[in-house]
Amino acid sequence: MYPMRLRFAPSPTGALHVGSARIAIVNYLIALHYQADMILRIEDTDQERSTKESLDNILQTLQWLGISFQEGPYFQSQRTSLYQDYVARLLRENKAYRCFCSVQDMETMKEKQIACHEAPGYDGRCSTLSNDTVQEYLSEGKPYVVRLRVPKEPIVFEDLIKGSVVFDGTLIPDFVIVRQDGSPTYQLAVVVDDYEMGITHVVRGEDHVSNTPKQIALYQSLELPIPAFAHIPLIIGSDRSKLSKRHGDTSIQAYREKGYLPQALMNYFALLGSSHDSQQEILSLQQIAHNFSFEHLSKSPSMFDINKLTWMNHLYIQQLSTDQYRKDLQPFLKNIPLDCSTIEKIATLSQMQLKTLQSIQEVCEPFHTFYVDWSDKHVQKLIHKPCLISLLQQFMQVLKESTLFSIASLESKFDPLFQAQNVKKRDAIQIVRLAVTGKLISPPLFDTLYLLGQQKSIERMNQFLQEVSCQRQESLMENETKNIDGKVFSSG
Repeated sequence: MYPMRLRFAPSPTGALHVGSARIAIVNYLIALHYQADMILRIEDTDQERSTKESLDNILQTLQWLGISFQEGPYFQSQRTSLYQDYVARLLRENKAYRCFCSVQDMETMKEKQIACHEAPGYDGRCSTLSNDTVQEYLSEGKPYVVRLRVPKEPIVFEDLIKGSVVFDGTLIPDFVIVRQDGSPTYQLAVVVDDYEMGITHVVRGEDHVSNTPKQIALYQSLELPIPAFAHIPLIIGSDRSKLSKRHGDTSIQAYREKGYLPQALMNYFALLGSSHDSQQEILSLQQIAHNFSFEHLSKSPSMFDINKLTWMNHLYIQQLSTDQYRKDLQPFLKNIPLDCSTIEKIATLSQMQLKTLQSIQEVCEPFHTFYVDWSDKHVQKLIHKPCLISLLQQFMQVLKESTLFSIASLESKFDPLFQAQNVKKRDAIQIVRLAVTGKLISPPLFDTLYLLGQQKSIERMNQFLQEVSCQRQESLMENETKNIDGKVFSSG
């Protein structure tokens, strides 16, 4: 048996999509599991849509994800002469033919088929042209494409995930393998390259199933060995439709820019659509690869869950070493209007709570900007508890009278107050946190107070209490107005 060889073959027509990245990850893990070679091939035959920017994004993203290849990248645009040799062979053996139909001819053909309630498709009219007619058209310089003569018989293949798949060859029109400009189509280039590169297993998305019978027809016409196929079910959104921009970000670059770690994405997409122990989902690359096989891949679509990905990312951030955490965090610290020393202290305090690296910006915000969202229902719930407001007033007074301002002293002075007020410590911490940061989540409270400083902490508490007092007065006035409006006066 030949060694297993796999390939990942993206088209450089846009940033690396979540679905494409998942296929790359699946190929990579299968290669690791079976100790196979993996090849990177860039399918850039569509020169009009292919861009260097997209290519650079794909290469950089794959490297960032940690996906490595034994060979490549190979570029289809640099292999045109190879494809021409195979086309010449098909024409010579009469397994392909030149089609001189114009765009208008094709449109007319389609209109007639629709009018007759027939499936639209090429009717094969040029397949019976005589050699003399073909030579006459060629001498006139008449433009043409090359089409494959598709065998009109069942095309069957055994998919490693979907099982036996059968296509009716009579429903597959003779398709184009060379465009008018002489460039190969995807169907031809992929078959030639997979053979020439010794690909034994084609692992790709389920959206390529419809391409498979055409490619098998090409393999058969060229008398080439047919690789094994494994079509991975697509990723779907929460509404069970194909994942798209309406479900959120769809490029890996977008998740990178939001501060998701490559190891979290690798872990998440590896488990998406594969059977595994649900009690153990945070796994090393070696652990994932050890259990990753075709037998463990699901036949059903997988639903993308951003909350689960974020949960995984949160755990991976917590596991980072101090040095790696600082390194990964650096791109997200730009333009934060705080001195480097303060940012570093906040970052150190926040590692256990960050869900994404980008959220460090939100964590730092209260240290340079004070804002309270008074419409938040949780905020309203806290400020309408008199015991918490009383505790806050007492704690502010304690801070005013304090000559020692340290993390330990703050905690020692705070504990007796909330115990005396007979309130839960969590609520007591929350009201103080809200009063000094405007947020319900922050780094540890006493570290936060210490970083803000004594004077700023007191100023913010005072400002907060004044606003609470104003809100209470407004609420009382509204209630009095409602009571007056609601009175009914009797006559007599």
